[in-house]
Amino acid sequence: MSSKWCCWAGLGLYAGLSVADWALTFALLKTNPLAFESNPLAAACLEEHGWGGLAVFKAAGVAVFAGAVVLLARRRPPVAAGVVAVGCAVLLAVTGYSHRLLAQSDPEPRCPVVECQAAPEVLDGIDAGRGVVAAFESSECRVE
Repeated sequence: MSSKWCCWAGLGLYAGLSVADWALTFALLKTNPLAFESNPLAAACLEEHGWGGLAVFKAAGVAVFAGAVVLLARRRPPVAAGVVAVGCAVLLAVTGYSHRLLAQSDPEPRCPVVECQAAPEVLDGIDAGRGVVAAFESSECRVE
């Protein structure tokens, strides 16, 4: 199998993994309110230009990587194939991590459950300002 063929196949795999990374990021950020984009440049793109801007950012990253590999493959095809292999391995690790986070994320984030055994007169006297705090302080409560 030639090194150039490996480069082209690897670049196709790299592009596919980049699309998967974008899709997993989208799903994770939409379903988990505690999740965030950890790449500061990608996060800035997402904040300023939305999901389309993040897609353009990812596509630009793929184009730069592909351009570097193509230039390298002209003179040193085996080295270019190695670079593609390492790039795919890194991106596979990133998408695998995102997939694991998505699988572990809870679709409905849970708040602590507070159970109180308060006297009815305490519960009746709850005002809007200190409501729960007053009930919590004057009764036997536990947080689960």
